[in-house]
Amino acid sequence: DVTVYSWGLGTNGQLGTGKQEQNSPVKVDGISNIVKVDAYKNNSIALSKDGIVYVWGEKYSNFPMKVVIQEKVVDISGNLILTKEGKVYDISNTTTPIDKLSNISKISCGETHCLALSSNGTLYTWGTNNYGECGTSTKGNIKVAILALSIEDISAGNGITIFKSDDKKVYVLGNNNEGQLGISNVTSTTSITEINISKSIESISAGEGTHSSLIDEEGFIWNTGANSYGELGTGDNNNKNEYSQVGETIITTNYETKYLDLNESFTVISRLENTFNLKKDLIDDNQDNFEITLSDSKKVLLENKTITALEYCVATAEVKHKQHDVTKEIKILVAMKMESIVQGFKDAELDDGEYTV
Repeated sequence: DVTVYSWGLGTNGQLGTGKQEQNSPVKVDGISNIVKVDAYKNNSIALSKDGIVYVWGEKYSNFPMKVVIQEKVVDISGNLILTKEGKVYDISNTTTPIDKLSNISKISCGETHCLALSSNGTLYTWGTNNYGECGTSTKGNIKVAILALSIEDISAGNGITIFKSDDKKVYVLGNNNEGQLGISNVTSTTSITEINISKSIESISAGEGTHSSLIDEEGFIWNTGANSYGELGTGDNNNKNEYSQVGETIITTNYETKYLDLNESFTVISRLENTFNLKKDLIDDNQDNFEITLSDSKKVLLENKTITALEYCVATAEVKHKQHDVTKEIKILVAMKMESIVQGFKDAELDDGEYTV
């Protein structure tokens, strides 16, 4: 309902509620119809659907205050404002647009450098360039540098730059001391380097820490970089230096292990699912798209998706999806069912000898 909430540290007024600290979300009053927010260093910035910008925090107020600007704003990032006319302003100076930037369609503000993408796909960079994140070998604080590439999306992080070309390829450059560039090493680079990933990428994020994220067109997240606290979501605490998928595609069945007596049967019901995906969890539950293979077809019988026990044995049923290279194994135990071991031996007609129970 376009309501804004904040929580965390507020010693610089960045919560917008007048509080010094909050450990649970509190509504930020004085703003409405908000379509985008950005928490940047010790400030917070918000954009309404009417193109009005609000800011609060360090050097501003403890509560949201309206930014005075004559043009309608269509995007915000960090301390940057993008207007409908394609001009970029620093929030501290809304009377003079940043020089050399025109026809801008996207902006991204990193820790100490900024990116602007023009409508014709040209990328502009400026700010500190300690790791080559601005796309040049020049060190220190530089002016606007132009990269003549056909770029579709941009993201500036903490000393790194990620951008996506119009053919869905992803390129990176800058700081890589934690593997956050995802180029299979931990060496920083001033050269534009293409990411080796087989997926078609839909969204990119350089983050504000020491890990980066991609989202592919199927809805999977791919992360790389520091992972001391499990921030990559890969199920461990190991740093990664190449993009690793969060979650996987698996087959689930109605039975993991099935116990049968002679001539008893059960029907396998399968589903193809994603364990974590931003677009869909269930992929396929059409039983015709799954095939089953038995480890011992003489002792257990398969008819359609129904399995019947013919002899006492231990067997497996492997379920495979016809279009995806994913399998699942069901363990089948065929044994005499009894109320108790003693009663079972009494009821059974067994030849003399030793038996393993």
